[in-house]
Amino acid sequence: LIEQSNLTHISRYHALLRNLHKNLTNPPRKFEPGARVLVLVGEDDLTTPVSQGRMVAEAIAGSRFVTLSGLGHYLFMQDPRQVGDAIRDFLSTTK
Repeated sequence: LIEQSNLTHISRYHALLRNLHKNLTNPPRKFEPGARVLVLVGEDDLTTPVSQGRMVAEAIAGSRFVTLSGLGHYLFMQDPRQVGDAIRDFLSTTK
């Protein structure tokens, strides 16, 4: 979709992403990865809403879904400590 668009300005790219995410209502195909998966989502993420992160986590067998408070799309940059804590907790409880 992005390759087919004539994106001559960054605002058009942002609009495309907003519309793309708003229209993702079908859950992804379910699958079982060979490893445990942690899905982290910022509660204030305007690009990938919490509901879509939850949909992805539900499609991945045995995954853990975590919403990080006060963070948006760039949660690793916004609060590395909170992200690190979530990853450490996941790793400490995962075989």
